[in-house]
Amino acid sequence: TGILALSCLPALAVLALATVPLFALGGLLATPDVPLLGAWALGTWAAAERRWALLGLAASLAMLSKYTGVLLLPCALLALRPSWRSRGPWIAVGLAGLVYLPNALWNLSHGMVSWRFQLEHALGTPRRLDFLGAQAGLVGPILFLAAAAWWWTRRDAARGKGDPVDRVLWWTSLPVLLVGIWAGGEANWAATAWLGPLVGLTRMDGLRWRRAVSVGAGLNLTLCSLVLIHAIHPLADLPRDPTHRLIGGEALGDTIAQWDVPCVITTRYQEAALIHFYGGVAAAALPGHSRADQYDLWPSPLDAGPDRCLFVRVWDGSRPVALEERGYVSGSPNVVTAHAPTTDPLVDRPVARWQVYDTKPRP
Repeated sequence: TGILALSCLPALAVLALATVPLFALGGLLATPDVPLLGAWALGTWAAAERRWALLGLAASLAMLSKYTGVLLLPCALLALRPSWRSRGPWIAVGLAGLVYLPNALWNLSHGMVSWRFQLEHALGTPRRLDFLGAQAGLVGPILFLAAAAWWWTRRDAARGKGDPVDRVLWWTSLPVLLVGIWAGGEANWAATAWLGPLVGLTRMDGLRWRRAVSVGAGLNLTLCSLVLIHAIHPLADLPRDPTHRLIGGEALGDTIAQWDVPCVITTRYQEAALIHFYGGVAAAALPGHSRADQYDLWPSPLDAGPDRCLFVRVWDGSRPVALEERGYVSGSPNVVTAHAPTTDPLVDRPVARWQVYDTKPRP
């Protein structure tokens, strides 16, 4: 869907979107933002072309990708207020609701568990200044300022004036950013807010606008290239290197697999997923222990009363083992350490440690 929508854009717009760090680097990670961005791009194009059925389909795909996609359809319809008396908007709303209906029925039959989870996450303690500062880094400083200037110059779109395409681009972008700032949550919550202004900038008349986009895209391309090179071959030994968060899964998974114990319990879903993916062991997070996750809804390996179980947690010193509260006893922990390369090819650096306890039911 993203390729279909972007095929209608000028080359400069594609360059700007492709080099934004949030898209170029974040798109490499397994997150729902990638399908969300594709559906959002398709929906924005459909709204600009008044293709109502396609808008409804794109809106439902956006909601199914990530719950922030719920903003697409109302924002697009606010941009198309003169069309409200026609049947087109109702077609979009009806089709979106129909395609999304299975997810809604599942939530209603399961206590609205995923809706409540995301809502509680959004209503948590806001970090608005941190969120706004992160946007400048994730979009690039030049394109961030250029986008802000575009929103200001196209402020008449808020009142339904000006170019119809600009109205759609404005309404499907700035309101999303404002919601993200209000929630003050994860920086990628406002990822879709940057599609509109970056496309809108390339539609502006005047050399200075195109020059700003070109320079911003060039700077972003350079920064993204350096980050990707650094992730493969370190260019500097950073004290808190963010790329180290991507290291360690293979070491943890392979080590746990060597124990050959079918019951593996972790404190967090992250370790459970790494062990399952890299080690081929069906690990599960301890229900009700940490942040709520999907493992809380699935049957736990502990339900079968195993006579032996591995308990895995991020290094936590000598704190009590959470599994002991469930009737298990454990001895001293085994330690799994993950290493990352440094600028010296002969020296690796420890970047992550886990404690692995071999536990058995209390006699």
